[in-house]
Amino acid sequence: MTHFTRTRTLLAASFVAVAATTAVTPVADAAPPPLTRTLSFHIPAIGGLELPPPAVPGGSFQRTTVTARPGMRPMIFPPTPATVQFTVAHVAPYHFEYPNRFLTVNWRNLRTGKAGHLDLRYWEKGPTTTGYPVSLPTSRIAQTGSGPVVATISVRRTRYEGPAAVTSLIPGVAALDVPS
Repeated sequence: MTHFTRTRTLLAASFVAVAATTAVTPVADAAPPPLTRTLSFHIPAIGGLELPPPAVPGGSFQRTTVTARPGMRPMIFPPTPATVQFTVAHVAPYHFEYPNRFLTVNWRNLRTGKAGHLDLRYWEKGPTTTGYPVSLPTSRIAQTGSGPVVATISVRRTRYEGPAAVTSLIPGVAALDVPS
């Protein structure tokens, strides 16, 4: 049997198996998907190449996820502006190289054009108590307003003399539709 014939046979068997499983499942028992007007997805930021000595645990190309969700709004009149809470999904354990690193979230409301940025710490605090990244929280709220909000997440590293450099290979993305 040639490679082409084996591949064709495998694909045909796969299609038959899928057709058989969908034919057995009763359609009447399946609940319709919920009708929502919200959009929400999160893609992790992929870190860059980590070579010793400034490498961190986990090595190169680490994934860092920031989730975005609509912020809490009190029931008062006049209503407060809509917000988005950005939170680091999995906080990394402390390592002595982490106090040089942080995340920058750049966001934009596509309906109003309002934009901004905020910085987050994505590791647990340890014995180091100095430096800008140590002072950052792992969750912050942005005054975005209602509408579709898109955010990009970059991993950054402080430098001795100069501005912080972006070390992420692929920036992360978060998007959601903030209700009014």
